[in-house]
Amino acid sequence: NNSLASSLAVNNFAPDFGGVITLQVDEDIDIGTSLIQIRAIDEDHSPYTRISYGIDEIDALYSAELDKWTIGPFNLEPSTGWISLNGSIDYEVLTSYNFSIFANDHAPPQAQIGSTEIIIDVVDVNDNAPQIQPNFTISVNEDTIEPGSRFLTTNATDPDSPYQNNDRIIYTILSGNDVDQFQLGSLSGVLVTTRLFDHEVSARYLISC
Repeated sequence: NNSLASSLAVNNFAPDFGGVITLQVDEDIDIGTSLIQIRAIDEDHSPYTRISYGIDEIDALYSAELDKWTIGPFNLEPSTGWISLNGSIDYEVLTSYNFSIFANDHAPPQAQIGSTEIIIDVVDVNDNAPQIQPNFTISVNEDTIEPGSRFLTTNATDPDSPYQNNDRIIYTILSGNDVDQFQLGSLSGVLVTTRLFDHEVSARYLISC
């Protein structure tokens, strides 16, 4: 007697990302840049397997017309797994993004779905100019302030992060110190007189820092 043996494909395994996915992205990166291609492995090796990717968050949107997922400033292409930037990111606004992604193998008799989390850390770049206090006027009597005296302190702030010293401020005199009446501490911002004020030498100093 001849016997006929047949087997049915069994979809035992869900696609596996291999763990949490992390990457770092500079805050000044161009919109439209491809950031990372996510990949999940399916151990079934079924000829029917066709893995597609998606975002498993309540605020994620899928466009059938464009065939893409969107969450915040990021897009995900279901067929390729490419994540790209679709909007601006700013370290001073938000330093990190994280959301859940999934992979569907679409294999019979019952599709399996695997998931993981992706964490995107925004890297600060030196993209903000220091903000210095507004202009001010000071009147002094000549011959009353000794050389080496602390005359005033300039104050500036930088919204950039201390990461890579992006918020470090160096002070310098740009103009108005032609006769070297002042010295300015490069790190402290303290303005020091180098000699007595003399009205006959100069009645006014317009210092730009």
